[in-house]
Amino acid sequence: MKFSDKEKALAVKQMRSEWNSFQVPDQVHDRIRELFWEHWEREETVRILMEEFGMKECYARKCYFFSEANQATRERFAEIGMFYHCGFCNEQCVPDSISK
Repeated sequence: MKFSDKEKALAVKQMRSEWNSFQVPDQVHDRIRELFWEHWEREETVRILMEEFGMKECYARKCYFFSEANQATRERFAEIGMFYHCGFCNEQCVPDSISK
């Protein structure tokens, strides 16, 4: 099956919308904000999230990417057409300690 350029563009637009619809759980967002104001680096913040919430690395990175601490980077990436997508991260990656 061959797709037209218009169909491909529509599919990419829909995927971007889905990727950017992720919402960081409130308690995780609050913790990222605290770590940001304490000047923790991204990698250390991800490690702390993994330890404190029992997260898998993919989900911790996804939460950090979509947090307000990473807003400037996320906007810069969007300007050049880069969108975060972690294909192997799914609902099973959400730890039980996070209310769904």
